[in-house]
Amino acid sequence: MGFWDNFPGMNAALMATFGEAVTYTSKDGQAKEIRAFVAFGEDLSSDRAMREVAAEALIEVLEADISEPSYQDQVRIGEEEFTVVRRKKSPGVWKLEIRRDLRPTFRRG
Repeated sequence: MGFWDNFPGMNAALMATFGEAVTYTSKDGQAKEIRAFVAFGEDLSSDRAMREVAAEALIEVLEADISEPSYQDQVRIGEEEFTVVRRKKSPGVWKLEIRRDLRPTFRRG
C-alpha cells in the first residue's frame, strides 16, 4: 500500500478538519450540505466599461459528496449564492470555479 492508496482517506480527514460548510444545490433542485475548501478571488472581475461585475471563488469538494457537478449548479456560502461556471476533476476531488453576479437589478416588487 503506497502513498496514493491513502489519498482518499487523507482528503476526507483534511476536509472534515479544515473544510467550510456550504450548501450545494444541483440543477434538479436537491440541496445538500457538504464541506468544501473555499478560496475567494483576490479582486472582483471587471471590464473596462463596468467595474465590479462578479465575485469569483474556487471551491474543492470531495467526489464522494458530489459525484458529478454540473454547469450552473448553485453553491451557497454563508448568505451568498454562487453559480458553478467551470469544473475540473482531480483524484477524489472536484475543483469548481464559482461566480456570483454583482450587477444591480431594478425589479419592481
